[in-house]
Amino acid sequence: MLTDYYPTLLIPAYQPNEKLVELISNLRKLQPNQRIIVVDDGSDADKSTIFAKICAFDIELLKHTQNRGKGQALKTGFKHWLTSNSLTALGIVTADADGQHLPNDIIHISEVFMRNPIDLYLGVRQFTKGYAPWRSRIGNKLTKIVLRLFTRIPLQDTQTGLRAIPRQLIKDTLLSSKTSGYDFELEMLLTAEQHQVPIQQIPISTVYLDNNTSSHFNPLIDSIKIYFVFIRFAAISLISAAIDFTFFSFIYWLKKNIFLAVLIGRILSTTFNFKLNHHLAFKSRNKLLPAAIKYASLASFLGLIAYSMIKFIYSFGVNVYSSKVIAEIALFILSFTVQRFFIFNRPTILENKKSIP
Repeated sequence: MLTDYYPTLLIPAYQPNEKLVELISNLRKLQPNQRIIVVDDGSDADKSTIFAKICAFDIELLKHTQNRGKGQALKTGFKHWLTSNSLTALGIVTADADGQHLPNDIIHISEVFMRNPIDLYLGVRQFTKGYAPWRSRIGNKLTKIVLRLFTRIPLQDTQTGLRAIPRQLIKDTLLSSKTSGYDFELEMLLTAEQHQVPIQQIPISTVYLDNNTSSHFNPLIDSIKIYFVFIRFAAISLISAAIDFTFFSFIYWLKKNIFLAVLIGRILSTTFNFKLNHHLAFKSRNKLLPAAIKYASLASFLGLIAYSMIKFIYSFGVNVYSSKVIAEIALFILSFTVQRFFIFNRPTILENKKSIP
């Protein structure tokens, strides 16, 4: 008999076809006792026959009355799992409903996870031209680039739906996420990195059926959602830069003093930038005062660098306003990286001193 230590399988399903029936049928042959939860994410009524077929394999079916997004379907499954299992359950393995994750790979990642159930495991695919359709290759490559701005972990497959997720990560962080679409899966990676949960990559078979036409991922809309953290930061930074440049220009025009112009522009713009980055861009839960002290230190340091760079560029005959623009563009990436990793980072799960049951 399979114990609670074996991870539960969670499958979010929107408009599934016979591939879902085939997947669950094969899984039952390989691992008859594994607990399987399927979340119907608001599929059309004509899909009821598919769900009726899979219910014959002793699965638990949860339903959304309307489509709420993959992330929300996963969180619905997480909540149900947490409230209906014993405290010995180690975690959840997630898989997609479209048949692109092979039963053998699902079983393999489940068994690897059991040996060390405190890490996050990703089933990674090959994204070579011969294996993957263009939108999957491009989407994964862009996400890898953006993710490297946020983390120091190089991942081969950032969009994989085959994952083994430890109980503590689900319970303490993922359920509080506000995202509900495909961006939830990227946020999961960011959250794991922020809380020092190791991410392990397990090679799996690369399967794309009918050039991945069954995927409900919208390359434009869902990619925008995925990158929205960076977009929020960039928008706030641009507004802050406009405030900084406006007051810099006014003070320099008035006093012809570069240091004074930099100082006043920095004080006003960084006050605005700190408040919005703390609450909107990074949605930090850190206490305000420690973050403010670190941010003030960063702002002072960057202000001195900006002043030195402006003076240096200005010495080559470039007008002071152009020098200001050049210096600030050069400092933008540095500012983002420091804020992301040292100011608005979140406490690690390891600091909670809790052990997984």
